[in-house]
Amino acid sequence: MAKYLDFINVMAYDLHGSWEKTTGHNAPLYERPEESESEKMLNVNYAINFWVKSGAPKNKVILGMGTYGRSFTLADASNNGLGAPTTGPGRAGPLTKEPGMLGYNEICSDSEWKEVFLSKVEAPYAAKGNQWVGYDNVKSIGIKVDYLIKEQLGGGMIWSLETDDFRGKCGQGKYPLLTTIATKLNGAVSRPTINPEEVTKKPDVVVTSNPDGQFRCTKDGYFRDPNNCSVFYFCVKEGQDFAKHRYACGEDAAFDETTSTCTFKNQIPGC
Repeated sequence: MAKYLDFINVMAYDLHGSWEKTTGHNAPLYERPEESESEKMLNVNYAINFWVKSGAPKNKVILGMGTYGRSFTLADASNNGLGAPTTGPGRAGPLTKEPGMLGYNEICSDSEWKEVFLSKVEAPYAAKGNQWVGYDNVKSIGIKVDYLIKEQLGGGMIWSLETDDFRGKCGQGKYPLLTTIATKLNGAVSRPTINPEEVTKKPDVVVTSNPDGQFRCTKDGYFRDPNNCSVFYFCVKEGQDFAKHRYACGEDAAFDETTSTCTFKNQIPGC
């Protein structure tokens, strides 16, 4: 198959989640000695090497990295390490609104999370009461990029832009995870010197409706355009108003509001 493809995006995340009965990291880089033989297959290094050993050229293998974490509800809040018993998915976040997952932007903006960095898996987890989440931060994303460079892979990709800290609310600048990846792969981007007197700053605009007034954000979340099934919006509360971000699925695809994903148009009634 590899000879017919330009590149292969390896989704090296969702390796553990709330479908399991104990806490596990979303994307551990390496196995842990205490894991069973089957568990030792659930890490980034194993996934990449599986593709390479199966014949995929390294320069076509793209390391997928998650900008979100998988969350759990702990059976006992005092037992909150890796492998702790759980009762189900973690509570939904204010933006992603999906039990069992939290965007990096939702995690880093909440100071109540107590972060622990696991050297064995080269990634952090955090606990808050009976809530637990395993995710990647700037440090662990950087380690993963160092790994793909060392292994001479074709590059990196993320899932997904809107769960990175795109507003820069966590003191690391906008898109800190994506920026870390880009900087390590491409080098720091030099900025041109601009005379402030020559620049007229465009005022910040909060978009609350289309120019034709047919769509308006009224609450946080993802919503399909009522007049175009292929278009959807990500609405975020900002003070008394909402910021709206427009996205589009493929030409023959439609946005499914129940799963917040693009799918075939014939799967969505009315599309």
